[in-house]
Amino acid sequence: MSDFEEFVRKGDRFFHLRKWKNSEYAYLKALELDQTNQKILRNLASLYCNSGKYSQCEKILIGLLNSNPNDFVALNIYASLLCVLGNYEAALEYSLKSVNLNHQYTNSLIMLGNIYWMLDQSNKSISILEKALSINPCLSNPYNTLGAIYHSKSQFLKAKSAYMDAIRNDKSNTQAIINLSCLELLLGNYPEGYSLLEEWEKLTMVNKPLNMSLKQRWSKYSKICRQDSLLLVSGDGLGDSIQYLRYASILEKLSINYALCVDQKLHNLIQTSFPNIRLHQRRDCINYNYTKWLSLRSLPAKFNVTFGQSKSDPPYIKSPQKSLLLWKNRLAKVDKPIIAINWQGSRKNEINCLRGRSLPLELLSPIAKNQTYELLSLQKGYGSEQLDKVSFRNRFVYCQEAIDQAMDFVDVACIIQNCSLVITTDTVTAHLSGALGKKTWLLLQHVPDWRWGLVGENTFWYPSIRIFRQTKPGNWQDVIQKVLLELSRISTRS
Repeated sequence: MSDFEEFVRKGDRFFHLRKWKNSEYAYLKALELDQTNQKILRNLASLYCNSGKYSQCEKILIGLLNSNPNDFVALNIYASLLCVLGNYEAALEYSLKSVNLNHQYTNSLIMLGNIYWMLDQSNKSISILEKALSINPCLSNPYNTLGAIYHSKSQFLKAKSAYMDAIRNDKSNTQAIINLSCLELLLGNYPEGYSLLEEWEKLTMVNKPLNMSLKQRWSKYSKICRQDSLLLVSGDGLGDSIQYLRYASILEKLSINYALCVDQKLHNLIQTSFPNIRLHQRRDCINYNYTKWLSLRSLPAKFNVTFGQSKSDPPYIKSPQKSLLLWKNRLAKVDKPIIAINWQGSRKNEINCLRGRSLPLELLSPIAKNQTYELLSLQKGYGSEQLDKVSFRNRFVYCQEAIDQAMDFVDVACIIQNCSLVITTDTVTAHLSGALGKKTWLLLQHVPDWRWGLVGENTFWYPSIRIFRQTKPGNWQDVIQKVLLELSRISTRS
């Protein structure tokens, strides 16, 4: 085997393992030996797209397409890049060009199917993906996307079958495994969902500390001894972390010596609520020696949590009295009950089962017409720009600007506790408000994230939360009408 072939082989192997730096090094060494090799340039562009080096990816693709405008592989990678950047209309244009140049190239068909789904054209997506599978029935990713589409349409038997086909064709398809796990949990099949979650974690090792081995994971076959030290790692969203923090009290009762590795944004909040917890940042974990580790999201399975019983109820989040009093005094100047609102979740997480969980702020305008209340925005980051153009921007509390600048979760918790009601979509705000035991109205899409279940106004995770569900996919108007009726009823009663 020549040096060139050896570098290509290593680049491909590291690419499959998602070890981007190693793969990049190998491909660049191969390019030194053959600077115009189109295949290596395409692989490198794909690597840059996957690893977040978008400008490098685009530079290579422009060069490839300038050299050959009919390079259907490069066109397909460009479509993928544009999808990552959220420009689905432009992605569709490039994807169609790629498919028209080669109707049998399944990667282009898969990309086109994914784009149609992102553009809410699910029937077209299904047709394209089925065409890809007719060319190669052994593919895995098309089945996973089909499963996600059926999942969103409440066709759960079809979704489960598609996910299982994806896993049958590729037992290492981690996205299909986690999607099937979420489906089982959504349907209330917690043991099956937990088992799949454990399989996913073993394959991805996404939460494994760098200085610890997979054998050190606190598995269902191992026990924690008094001499053990446990590192809990959260690589999930902020809301997930808050949801599973409830189990800190159980760990303490079991006298387990543990520390928590979690997003630094939550450190102050956690330290206030659980002063005995040792907290680490992900990059610092390598500096500490623990005998075992576990993903924070695995704790419900570890404690045999079943549907309808969380085994640790709110409130378990606390606020420091000084900050609580500070915000109480600020908001005391508002002479009406305050409704806090949040409408947009993290954009990067709005994929698969979480697509459609957010709504445009303007849809809440009917609530703003109720003069019994003052509004307060808890929206941070993406989505907050909608405040500038919304028709009811003058309906927010006088100190809204100060609230916008309050980024610490301790402050957010104190603000929530000084409001009469929180109305939010499925965001970290729902978890924080629920963990505080605050009266919260949760606006949910038709097929929500697994933790909220499919029916009912209540959730065993947070007794203070009342759920307002879509009756049809994408129909937020009916949800808002139900909220208005309930607000009117409360206003009349008070």
